[in-house]
Amino acid sequence: MKKLFFELMQVGMGQLDCLSRGPSPEEWRELYELSQREAVAGICYQGAVALFEFGLRAPQDLIIDWMAEAEDIREHSETICAQLADYQNQLDKKGIRSTILSGEALVSYYGEAQGYLRESTAIDVIVSNKASASVPSGMEVNLYDTVWAGHNSIRNIRLEKWMLENADLLYQRQGGLTLPAPTMHAVLYVAYLYNRLLSSDLSMRDLMDYFYILHAANGHFEPFYGKNSTVESVFSHLRLLRFARGVMWLMQQVFGMKGDCLPVEPLESEGRFLLSAVLLDYKVLSHWGHLLMHYSWYDLIKS
Repeated sequence: MKKLFFELMQVGMGQLDCLSRGPSPEEWRELYELSQREAVAGICYQGAVALFEFGLRAPQDLIIDWMAEAEDIREHSETICAQLADYQNQLDKKGIRSTILSGEALVSYYGEAQGYLRESTAIDVIVSNKASASVPSGMEVNLYDTVWAGHNSIRNIRLEKWMLENADLLYQRQGGLTLPAPTMHAVLYVAYLYNRLLSSDLSMRDLMDYFYILHAANGHFEPFYGKNSTVESVFSHLRLLRFARGVMWLMQQVFGMKGDCLPVEPLESEGRFLLSAVLLDYKVLSHWGHLLMHYSWYDLIKS
């Protein structure tokens, strides 16, 4: 079932033409429920529709429910994106610089076909003056003045210093919104994924977002200022390299990303651990044993 789920996502993303085999009616329902749980129902619906060409059809009642959910996702996403663009314009008028780390702004990376089928999440916005910024009612926006990765103070001091050194890469206009440049985003979003893992909230949608960030970079990663000029050296400096390499393995195995689009080499053992954490398919003792061996104790205690 996991293989079919990965293939269905890839079909919806345009990474694959067809499934390796046709699902049974019961398997179609499992795929739908799994796509809902992992917050990728919209993209998977697009995959289910694309499979009509190959004579693979989900049960009619299921595809109707799926279509209705996908349309709800599309309408909500379009509304939030418009509101978010207005919100950033308001911040600009107040002299507050802002850049969007996660949430609806990532629609611009997905492209026209998939973009508005990305399921909504809370939006993390980094602002230059948090005290003077406010969030309009009805918008799920979290304001921050920096980015962090876990609770390790040394790592987060290094991360903040690195962000200041490369502040010009924090602000790039794309599709009417301001986001970090893809090279910068490729680092900051790994910090975001790390926090999601520690809070047991890491989902397939989060990983799919990262796929599209890397896809936007297309294997071209600008050098950073300072002694840590490459993405790999930054991950190493922040003690996130092992985690990042596990994420890269998922980019290849789950989403079919080409190796030349990855900023660091994949690590299968860490990737399999992360996959089990996302799909909640693990033995508790071995899961915590891995966390204690390879992750900061302080991060785990505080999470």
